[in-house]
Amino acid sequence: MWLATDMSPQGKDLYDAVLLAEHTTVALELVRELLRPELGTTSPPNRFPPGASTGATSTTSTRAFPATPRPGSAGWPSPRPGLRDQTGDQRMRADRVLGRPWHDGARGAAEPRARADREDRGKQLPRRARLIHYWDDQAGGYEQKTAAVERRFLADSRRWVCQRATGSTLELAVGTGLNFSYYPDQVRLTGVDWSPEMVRAAALAARRSGRPVALARADAAALPFADDQFDTVLCTFALCCVPDERAVLTEAVRVLRPGGSLLLADHIVASHPVVRVLEHLLELVTIPLQGEHCTRRPLRTVHQLGLPVVDTQRLTYGAIERVHARKPAPH
Repeated sequence: MWLATDMSPQGKDLYDAVLLAEHTTVALELVRELLRPELGTTSPPNRFPPGASTGATSTTSTRAFPATPRPGSAGWPSPRPGLRDQTGDQRMRADRVLGRPWHDGARGAAEPRARADREDRGKQLPRRARLIHYWDDQAGGYEQKTAAVERRFLADSRRWVCQRATGSTLELAVGTGLNFSYYPDQVRLTGVDWSPEMVRAAALAARRSGRPVALARADAAALPFADDQFDTVLCTFALCCVPDERAVLTEAVRVLRPGGSLLLADHIVASHPVVRVLEHLLELVTIPLQGEHCTRRPLRTVHQLGLPVVDTQRLTYGAIERVHARKPAPH
């Protein structure tokens, strides 16, 4: 989404509200789909059994569903306003949640069913495995889906933390490699993520950037590295999504050398009361859907772990915070 450089403060506030509304609407639709089994309801069948009348009612149901129309027929729904610019996967997700038939001739009719099957299998996994499954599923289109939010809210904070990295640097939850372009050239970079698909996406980003990056699949709460191994440990916009924020930060401090830098950027509990209320409402959707917390504040844990803070900044109604802390030398 394009933002005019001469937009008034009122216009920028409206722009922020539109972005939030877009993400909230999609999230609410998705959580309704997630709750469908718990509510004891099922999706309507796609078509009647052979020979059944489309106007008849079943002996076990009070509702009759017509046969699914074929693409291009009179009953085929027209595109939803606002979805014209979405990818096929995004349209498929929205149509499936709303009970609409979905078709993309360029990709075939089999893919929506296969993708839905993967999602159904993911819902049956234990919570940790289900979260990994969720991020695996997001890896391919993550940058496209978050591009507007990235430009508007996140890129400056990525630059702020990455340019402070020195020496041997470990990036936790490396994702698709969005931070790679911000690091100084002399940094020796290692990246980990618990999602194998995210690690593959990061490897592609590293090849495109020409930066050598040692990548591995690993849980940030149980790092496969020795104590005091890195000069810098960095994490951006991911502590909101880990099951145990304190365990991840404890591991980060363990592998950090004395005098090394801990660099963080994340969206946190806002200082503005209205935004804070919205964050609590969003958590009703984002925590069960993808394990994402909007009201954490990693700086508190950094203080509890005894790290002195070199610099910190809070911006965007207090909802984003940047932290530069340092591991003290042993006494």
